[in-house]
Amino acid sequence: SRDEPRLPARGTLGRAALEEGPAQLQLLRGQMQSLELRQQQRAAEAALLLEDTRRVSQAETARVRRELGQALAEKDDLLRTFRREMDAIVGDISLLYEQQVQTHVE
Repeated sequence: SRDEPRLPARGTLGRAALEEGPAQLQLLRGQMQSLELRQQQRAAEAALLLEDTRRVSQAETARVRRELGQALAEKDDLLRTFRREMDAIVGDISLLYEQQVQTHVE
């Protein structure tokens, strides 16, 4: 950002330190520590973001599984009801057929 001191151009770092002496080295050390701290903070933020993303993903996956499980259970119930109704219809037709056959036999 604009408020941070800029590092010397590549290749001039060692020369600048020699020319400026211990004060320049202290400044460079401070800048390096600041950069390292920012990098550590960014890594920690990235780890938190990754963990949050995983948590949200797991929660969403669980929600979808619950919804699909419920929908499948409802469809199973409908199929069982349909099958019972069809069995009843087939049973009625079989009974009517037997009655008709007995009527023709007599």
